[in-house]
Amino acid sequence: YLRVSTEEQAEGHSLDAQRKLCTQLAATRGWQIVATYEDPGYSAKTEKRPAFQRLLADARAGNVDIILTHKLDRFSRSIFDIFRLLREFHEHGISYVSAAEQFDFTTPMGKVQLALWAAFAEWYIDNLSAETSKGKKERAMKGLWNGDVAFGYKRVPAGERVTGRVIYALEADEHDADGVRLAFELYASGQYNDREVAAELNRRGYLTANKTGRRPFSKDTVCAMLKNRFFLGEAKYKSDTAVGRHPALIDQETFDKAQAARARHRGRHNKAPITVTHTYKLSTL
Repeated sequence: YLRVSTEEQAEGHSLDAQRKLCTQLAATRGWQIVATYEDPGYSAKTEKRPAFQRLLADARAGNVDIILTHKLDRFSRSIFDIFRLLREFHEHGISYVSAAEQFDFTTPMGKVQLALWAAFAEWYIDNLSAETSKGKKERAMKGLWNGDVAFGYKRVPAGERVTGRVIYALEADEHDADGVRLAFELYASGQYNDREVAAELNRRGYLTANKTGRRPFSKDTVCAMLKNRFFLGEAKYKSDTAVGRHPALIDQETFDKAQAARARHRGRHNKAPITVTHTYKLSTL
């Protein structure tokens, strides 16, 4: 079983290196490789990996004697999943082997090694998540954006670091910025709901922008946009907010009117429906 976390790794040599080491170990042990399962661009934090699921299905069907990976973290980074699956494999008479770590889980020392490596695998993903969260908060506190560039803005080069990496800043994309202002003004008027604002934006040729490409607006994308304080010139991560380095596209008054209109819409939807009681002559039969 071969796995890499990103498409960039998949396009490099990581999968080939894993395959070579596993093949060499199988040859020295006299094992015949009957199937290879590859998951390029999938995290080991979850079992929801196509090739991994096929591997588990074959193992449960009795078609596997040994599961071989380059390292334990290629198999899984969840200590719970590792112990649960290895116990299931043991019940089916299936062995697991790590080519790089050379585990033998049939011995007491091998079981200790398994516990240590599984703990390190889970620690890595938890630590990575914590460091990513810390980095995102730090960016926000510096007034920078996280994730996709918001609709209405575009990235522009703002200088170069000593390392040669280009630094980017955000500035208004005049065409899309007009779409943001239009959406807020329509909704703030109280005469439009999210779906109607989306229809008007689409009618005028505006399209959302993110890593998946340009797509028509929906009521959900409009709702998220109209509640986003980023358009006020603020940078935010969770509950922490700072003054952003990007220009505001709308003013506070327009934003407040839009939120007030949303509150009125929500109030109308939350009213108890009027029920009409009918008497049916045969209801007791």
